[in-house]
Amino acid sequence: AELTVSVDGSNGTFSAEGLPASWSVIGGGKTWAVPSTIDPTTNAVIRLNVISPAQDADIIAYSDPFTLRGMKVVSPATGTNWGLSQVVFVDFMSAGMGGGATADIYYAPDGVTYDTANPITSGLALVDGSNTYMWTIETGINLTRTPSTNARIKVVSGAYEGISEPFKVRGIKVTKP
Repeated sequence: AELTVSVDGSNGTFSAEGLPASWSVIGGGKTWAVPSTIDPTTNAVIRLNVISPAQDADIIAYSDPFTLRGMKVVSPATGTNWGLSQVVFVDFMSAGMGGGATADIYYAPDGVTYDTANPITSGLALVDGSNTYMWTIETGINLTRTPSTNARIKVVSGAYEGISEPFKVRGIKVTKP
């Protein structure tokens, strides 16, 4: 049998996404390590397509929709080039965080050390699906973001987090008068 998954319900596009390429239906259940590249969703469906023996070929069964809980940053992405004082949009997906869930968003100019003392925002209300936060990259006296060629954004809600691909923030930061 072949197993594939859709993040858009039974009418969506199906792909392997870390599922075994083929397996025996007689063998029972299978463990699936969900890859980090798959989008969080509340509408995931697994499709089982029997391919042998020949008399059973083309028997197809679908699971009930289920939630793939998680967070995934969509933007910024690799190749993004933002500037200090620019208004930008942090776009991310979330699913299964629960009613009333909120997120905090952090910046790491070195791509590793997130400034948790000065989040981009905190307590941002989440919805299942697409979320957007409009951010004016700060350059004021009280809070100055550092330009970078390897910056990352991290979105955190409870035990779940999504981390952006590396991107650039151009500008000049004066550290001494």
